[in-house]
Amino acid sequence: MSKYKSNLDYLSVDTDISVKELEEIIEEADTITQSFDTHTNLAKTIEAYLKKGQCLQKLGEYEKSKESIKKALLLKPNMPEALVRLGIIYHEAKEYDAAIKYYDNAIRIMPDYPCALNNRAFSYNNMGEYDLAIKDYSNAIRIMPDYCIAIDNRGLSYANKNEYDKAIEDFSKVIRIKPDFFPAYKNLGSTYDEKKDYEKAIEYFSKAIEIKPKYSDLYLSRHYIYKRIGEKEKAMADESECIMLKKHADNYSLRSRHNLEKKQWEKALNDQTEDITRNPKDAHQYYLRSIIYEIRGEYELSFTDVLGYYEYSENKKEAIINIRAQIDSILQFSGIDILWKFTKYQDILIKVQNVFVSLVGSFMKNGWTKDHYKQLIREFYLFWKSYRVTDKIPVYKYTNISTLEKIYMNPCLYLRPALYQNDPDEGKVLFNYLSSNTHKDHDYIKKTIDEIKDKISDKIIAFTSCFSTDGDNLSMWNSSYSENGEGVSIGVLTNPEEVSDGIAIIEISKEESLGEKDKVEKKEKINITKLGLYKICYEKEKLKEISKSLANIEKHDYENDEFKKLLTKLFAIIAHLVKERYYQHENEIRYIYTTTIENSKKYIKIQENPFKDGIFIETEDVLFGVKKLNKKADENEEDVYEIKFGPKVDNNTFQKYKHVFEEKFNIPNKPIVISKSNINFR
Repeated sequence: MSKYKSNLDYLSVDTDISVKELEEIIEEADTITQSFDTHTNLAKTIEAYLKKGQCLQKLGEYEKSKESIKKALLLKPNMPEALVRLGIIYHEAKEYDAAIKYYDNAIRIMPDYPCALNNRAFSYNNMGEYDLAIKDYSNAIRIMPDYCIAIDNRGLSYANKNEYDKAIEDFSKVIRIKPDFFPAYKNLGSTYDEKKDYEKAIEYFSKAIEIKPKYSDLYLSRHYIYKRIGEKEKAMADESECIMLKKHADNYSLRSRHNLEKKQWEKALNDQTEDITRNPKDAHQYYLRSIIYEIRGEYELSFTDVLGYYEYSENKKEAIINIRAQIDSILQFSGIDILWKFTKYQDILIKVQNVFVSLVGSFMKNGWTKDHYKQLIREFYLFWKSYRVTDKIPVYKYTNISTLEKIYMNPCLYLRPALYQNDPDEGKVLFNYLSSNTHKDHDYIKKTIDEIKDKISDKIIAFTSCFSTDGDNLSMWNSSYSENGEGVSIGVLTNPEEVSDGIAIIEISKEESLGEKDKVEKKEKINITKLGLYKICYEKEKLKEISKSLANIEKHDYENDEFKKLLTKLFAIIAHLVKERYYQHENEIRYIYTTTIENSKKYIKIQENPFKDGIFIETEDVLFGVKKLNKKADENEEDVYEIKFGPKVDNNTFQKYKHVFEEKFNIPNKPIVISKSNINFR
C-alpha cells in the first residue's frame, strides 16, 4: 500500500521510509497534479505539490523541492504549510536566517501553528539562541501538549544550556506520551553521558537500539561509553556492529564481528587486517584493530593502529578525543618507552593531547633520541605516574562561606595560583632539592634548574585546588589558624576514569573579583592538557632517579634554548607535587592545572590579593558529588552529596545555607546532606 495517504507531518518525522516509497509518493503526486482541475481538486493538487516537495527534500533534491512547493503557493498564496516547508529547505541548507523569515511569515498568518513554532525554534537552536528556541518550543507545546517532536527538541535546547535535569524531564515526558519514540531514548542516553551517569546512558542507548537496531551511530555512542568504563569487549562488539551497518554488511566486517562476539581474537584480527588491506584509508578499521591488539597484549601494534586511525580520520579533533583513552591504556601497561619506536609519527605525537606523548614527539623532532634522553623522560613519567590518583576516592575540599556563596550561584572548582598556597616555597621544593643534589662538577645543571625555577615562577604558573582525604578530621579545622573553624568541607568523589588523564575541565573563564561588580558573562572554551588529580610527595629521596637522569644529559644540551624549553615543560608537570615533610599531616591531594601566563591573559586575571582572584573551572556535578556516607542496603540507591560546615559556624548561618543549598541542589534520588562538624575546635 502506498504511503501517499499519510499526512504531511508523517514525512517531517524521522521515519523509516525507503527511497522506493518516496519515489512512489512522488509518482502518485505527479498523477494528481497532471490531472489538475481548479473546480474539483484544488485542495488535492496543493497537497500533492507539498508532499512531492517533502519527498524531494528527503532525497536531497532541494531545488526541485522548492519548485514544487512554490507551485503550491501559486495556487494558494500565504499558505502557512507551504511557507514552513520552504523554511525547512533553507534550514537544511544551514541558511537559518532565511529559514526563520519563512517561519515568521507562517506564524504571522497563523499565530497558533505549532509546526511553524517548533521549526523556528529548531533554527534558533542551531544558531545558539537557546532561550529563543525554548520560548518557541514551549508555545508549540502549550498549543499541542502531546507534541512529542517539540518536547524532545526543547529537551535538546536545555541540554545545550547544560540544564540537564530539565532536558531529562522533557525526554522522559516524550517517552510517557509515545513509548516507541526513538529520538527521546537516544537523547536521554546522550544527556546521561554528559552527566557521567554511564549506567543510565547505556540503558537508554540500548533501548534506542531495540527500537532502531540499524542506526549505526547508536552503537558508536554506546561503544565510547563502554570504552570509558573499561568494558573493552562490549565496546569492540558495538564498534564492529557500527562498521558493519555503515558498510551494509561487508563480508569481512560481518565475519569479524562474529569472531569478536565469540572472543576468537586471531580470526577477528585476520579479518580486520584483510579489511584494511582492501580499504587502507578506513580510519575506524584501524581503531578497531588497535583494540584487538591491545587485548592480545601487542601494545606496539596497537599504538601503530591508533596513530593510523588519527592519520586517516577526516575529523582530527574528534580523532584526538577518541584515541586519548586508548593511548593512556596502552601506556599504562607498556610504559612510555614504547613511544620512541614511532619516529615517523613524530608530528602526530606532538599534537596528541597527552603531555608526555607530545614531549617525546618534540624530542624526536630535534633528534634527541639517545638512551639518556629516553631515561630523562622515563624518570619524570614514572614519578608523575606514581602520584597520580587512579582510584575513585572521596576527597574533601576545604573552603570558606564566601566561596560557598559563589558555588551556590555557579557550581565551580575554585583554583588559586600555586605560589600562594600555605607553603611559602610552593613549587620550589623540587628545584631546591635537585639543585642541591647535583654533582659539584655539574654546575651547569644547577644553573639550568635555577633558571627554570625562575621561569616557573615568572612564565609558567600552576593553578591548584587542594583536597584532603581526612573528611571531618581536616587538620585546618582543629588547628590554631585564625577563623578556620568557620570553613566548609565539600565531599567530592573523584573519578579519573571519566577521562584519560584526570577530572575533565569543561570551560575556563576569568573569575569575578570580590571587589568588582561587573560579571564575566562569556565563558570561552579552550583546549588544554588536563593533568588531573595527584597525591603530594613528601619523601624527597624519591627524586634521586630524576637527579641521576639530569646528570646524564650532555653539557651542550643545557645551553640549547629548545632543550631548556622542553625541560621546563617536564618540570612544570611535577613541580607542584613536592612539598616539605612537615606538611604531610595534611594528607593532601591536588587538582593541578598548569599553563603559561602568555596563553592565559584572556582567561586569567591576577591581582595583588591572590585570595580574591584566580580562575573558575566548570565541573558541573563533579564538585557536588559525591561520596557514599555508608554502605547502602540497596545497591541501586544513589550516592549522596555532602556539605559539612566547620565547628565555629553559628547555628543561624548553618540553617541559612542548609536551606538555600537544599533548595537549589536537591535532585530526585540524590539528596544533599548538610551537617556541622563534630570536631571540638581547639
